[in-house]
Order: sequence, then C-alpha cells, then structure tokens
Amino acid sequence: MYRRMLVGWDGREGGRDALAMARGLSAIEHAELIVAASLDLDPLATPPDAYEGAMNDAESRLHDAVAAILGSTPFRLRIVGGASTPHALAELAEDERADVIVLGSTHREGLGRVLLGSVGERLLHGAAPCAVLVTPSGFAGRERLAIDSIGVGYDGRAQAGHAREVAARLATDLGAALETITVAEGDGDPAEVLAARSRDLDLLVIGSRGYGPVRHALVGNVSTTVMRTASCPVLVVPRSAG
Repeated sequence: MYRRMLVGWDGREGGRDALAMARGLSAIEHAELIVAASLDLDPLATPPDAYEGAMNDAESRLHDAVAAILGSTPFRLRIVGGASTPHALAELAEDERADVIVLGSTHREGLGRVLLGSVGERLLHGAAPCAVLVTPSGFAGRERLAIDSIGVGYDGRAQAGHAREVAARLATDLGAALETITVAEGDGDPAEVLAARSRDLDLLVIGSRGYGPVRHALVGNVSTTVMRTASCPVLVVPRSAG
C-alpha cells in the first residue's frame, strides 16, 4: 500500500524511532525507503563552495549513521538544505512522490507518548502532501515492534470512512487485527477516547479534517490532541479526492 516512505532523520532519538518504524513497515510493504536529512543551511545565504562542502560532509556522515541503524535494509539518503525543515520535507515528499512521511516524537518529556515537535506540527497543519506517521518517543527501544493490532477512529464522516478503508488495507497487508473505534456524541471527549484505546494498540489511524487541500494531511483540534497524547504510533490519513 505504502510503496515509497520518506523518513525524517535529524540524528536524535526521535529520528531513531522513525527509522525503526519505517524499517519494519518497508520490509512488509516492500517499500522503497528514503531517509531525508534537512540541514539548517540556506543555499541563498551561503557561499556556493561552503554550501557544497557542508552538503558533502553531511551526506557521508549521515549515511554512515543511518546505515548503522538500518543494517541490511536498503535506503536512499537525501540531504536537503534550507531555512525551513517542514517546508524542505514537504517539497522532498512531493518530488519523491512519497506515500507517507514517517517522523519521530520529541524526547523532551513523556517517554512512550507521541509528542510532536515543531516539524511535525507544521507538517500536520497543511504542509504535508501525503499521509504522516508519527512514532512515540522510545519506540526503537521497545522489545516488540510488530504491528498486530490497528485501531481507526470513526465518527461517520466521509474522511473517517476513508481512514477506515486505509486501516483495513494496512491490516490486510500486515496481518493485523482491526478495531473500529466509534466516536459518537455522548461517548465522552473523542480525543480522550482515542488516546485511551491507543494504549492497547500497535497503530492508530485517524483521518484529516474535511477541508483543506485534497490529499494533504491536515489535522483538526481532536486529531491534534490525539497526536499529543497517544501511546502508540499514529497515522494521519490525508483527504481523499472523493
């Protein structure tokens, strides 16, 4: 289903978590794995020689670091220079026609929770041109990384229906059990319901809100809260063209 995965890598623990998730998924989905590292270097404000040297040095250093984590898993490394990391990742996802962007969480607090940093926040508020998968902090260190149970939030809306279709296809590909988590009026706070269920899931799938660019991941208030409090990886599915 996801044949081309773009992983955001910054050399920190969150990047290691993202690589661990992408490595497992790419093996099952037979997907091409593209690791993206964005340099905080503006090509328009940097002398050409200095910029080229920094890019070459970063490529060699980061390739070795990523290879040490991924082992025998094949990957391509893309180094992107620019003043805005979210913008650079979004442009690269467009250029590579990525099906999903895989990110790690910030490790400032909340081990085991999905805690978005500024890059994830901006990608999920309209910049990402595809699905976005965010792993919880400490994911790479877990004893079990398999995805055996998938939950999908459903409230009857069209975008939730599309998310359920995506979750069903993933469950088939991964051989995982699928649970539809109905979030209806009167059932309590939807974000709290989904976050609570995430403790017993290996992956939670949620849809984008029903407006904004088609096929862009765009989260609303409920989705944002879920992303910040979930205990398992969370996949945000972009709007469908239908």
